[in-house]
Amino acid sequence: MWKARIGVIGIAPLDVILDAERSLIVQPDVFFVANERPSIIHNQVWGGPDLVVEVLSAGTALHDRTNKLGWFRQYGVRECWFVDTTGGRVNVVDFTGVLPVTRSFSGPEVVSSSVLSGFHPSAALLLP
Repeated sequence: MWKARIGVIGIAPLDVILDAERSLIVQPDVFFVANERPSIIHNQVWGGPDLVVEVLSAGTALHDRTNKLGWFRQYGVRECWFVDTTGGRVNVVDFTGVLPVTRSFSGPEVVSSSVLSGFHPSAALLLP
């Protein structure tokens, strides 16, 4: 995990324990925990990070977009980014409102985030 000015960034393989009683542990490709929530970090992350990024692959895309997305919403993740290298898109699912909102970005479009308001990469920068 790396400490940044606004929070902590983690890159897989690092465990995120969403529910210890259910043994629900995930390893998002990248995650971010804001400075306001340091209490959830103890060698692993105990609870939903503020933001998770999943790079989709043919073998995991369905699981990531269904089961994991549901768990992320249930356990307090505020935003989930799906980097779809095959489709050339970054899909951002924002859970900060009453209902989830999904936005899609490609090419030179600037990816907007409710969680990382000062981070404005183009979708092309996030795609290989």
